[in-house]
Amino acid sequence: MRYGTRTHCRRRWTRQGKRPACPVKLDYEWGYLYVAICPFTGDTYAMFLSHLVKQCFTYFLQQLQLHLQEKGIDKALVMGDGATAHTSQNWLA
Repeated sequence: MRYGTRTHCRRRWTRQGKRPACPVKLDYEWGYLYVAICPFTGDTYAMFLSHLVKQCFTYFLQQLQLHLQEKGIDKALVMGDGATAHTSQNWLA
């Protein structure tokens, strides 16, 4: 998702023959929502991270593993779409 500021240049009253100064500021940042959902129970685990890279995906998997261990779940199947950012060297064991 993209979030940030965007100013708009709107009509302004000025003297005839003068152009109004209309500074425009475009400033965006990106954020990524990582989500794991259990299709049987509807249990959802989500994290909001700043990048879509392997390191963030690995961190998400590590935190998901800790979450599952707290719930007493020892095995899980994680399905990804094969995108480069959706890979990790450390899969859930």
